[in-house]
Amino acid sequence: MRRIKFKAKRLDGKGWVCGYFYEENGNTYIIENRQKESKLNRNLTYKVDHSTVCQFTGENDMNGNEIYIGDIISNLETGSVVEVAWNDILKRLDCKFLNADTGLKVPFGIFVSRYKRIVVLMSKFDKEK
Repeated sequence: MRRIKFKAKRLDGKGWVCGYFYEENGNTYIIENRQKESKLNRNLTYKVDHSTVCQFTGENDMNGNEIYIGDIISNLETGSVVEVAWNDILKRLDCKFLNADTGLKVPFGIFVSRYKRIVVLMSKFDKEK
């Protein structure tokens, strides 16, 4: 079964939170699923910055880290650095190259199936301004 989950930056400044996404009364929340650890745990809800909400792609890097839309990933075999982005025209995930021809895009599914030495570097929202 496919896991649909999200991550976003917490409004309290304490980093990222992963879980279920919902909006209510103009606020955006992520519910962290803590019941997977123990049925006695309560799920925690965090207010998040709506502009940083990223959906899980269903893929992990070579170290087991989850890859989300908006993540900057690197292919260690070729040295390429790409941003995982949603292509609204083609309705698919793409890899936008950041350290090569910036107009070049490759379907995300092809990129992760072809190369096995992929690592998550950061989110585009963690970039220095």
